[in-house]
This record gives sequence, structure tokens and C-alpha cells, in this order.
Amino acid sequence: MIEKLNFKVDLPTVVKDVETVANMARWNEDNQIGLTHRPGAPYMWKDAVGSLHNDTTKSENEFTEINYLIPLTLKQMLIDFAEFQGIHLGRVRIMRLPSKRGLTVHRDTTVRYHLVINTNIDSFFGFRDLRQIDGVAAKCYHIPADGHFYKVDTTKIHFVYNGGKTDRIHIVIVPR
Repeated sequence: MIEKLNFKVDLPTVVKDVETVANMARWNEDNQIGLTHRPGAPYMWKDAVGSLHNDTTKSENEFTEINYLIPLTLKQMLIDFAEFQGIHLGRVRIMRLPSKRGLTVHRDTTVRYHLVINTNIDSFFGFRDLRQIDGVAAKCYHIPADGHFYKVDTTKIHFVYNGGKTDRIHIVIVPR
């Protein structure tokens, strides 16, 4: 369900770039900052945020533009990763999950690629185990901030929880 990819970045540089973007864009109530957007989007930082599950006005395939304001090293890293993985970038977001918060059980329509910017040992991805062997209803995994991208099969029923004392921050790529 979670696969460590053989694509490693200079994490301290990416962290600085994410901080630069967060200072420009400012976190919003969604705790997300869009790095891609649709052509002509009026507010580039917010266009890619949120869920498209109930939003019929947007399609993953429309997010074709990388925000020109992001630092060049971050932009090049995204381009290099897409080429490495053989994908086209769709929605790319910086996603923050504050301490003691989670995302409800859900399933996405495609896999996601995660690069962990900041985490703590008490942040987990949980995947429902439909077999419930020995009463185990879910299996939890921790993705470290080790500079590697991870392919996460979010088409499986899953949830996310940050039980730690620090924010969990990931760059999340949705391919188109």
C-alpha cells in the first residue's frame, strides 16, 4: 500500500522552499497550499486545494500549470519526479495536518505520491483491513521524513491521523 521510491531529494533545500511558499501563500482553513493550478485560475495558491470528490466543476486533468512563484529548485524537483515516475503532474499540494487531527476514512480515485516535509513518530496512515483477522480492523504505517518520495495506494480505504505534538506536512502529488 505504501512503496518507498528510489527518488531522493535534498530535503533541507525542499523544506526551505516549502517555508518560502508558506510565507508567500499563507496557510488557509484547508491547511493546504496549491503548487499547481488550472490555466487562468484567479488565485493560484488555492485552486488545487480541497477535495474534488463532490466538486463537479473541476477535474484532476485540468491542473496543468505549475505556479510560477514557487522557488525554481522546488519546481525542478517536481518536474524531475514526474519524469522519473512517468506521470503528468495534476494537483500538487503542500498539505498540513495539525497536531491531534486527522482525515476521516475515505478512498481516493488514484494513487498519491507523498514527500514528507515534517512529521513525528505519532503520525500515521491507516488502511482498513477488510479481512479483520484476529480483530485487527486497520493497519497503520508511518512515513518518515527521509527525502524519499512514497507511492501510496489511496484507492484503498484509508485514514490519516497526527497524534503527535508537531504539524505533519507533506507534498502530495496527484497524477493526471
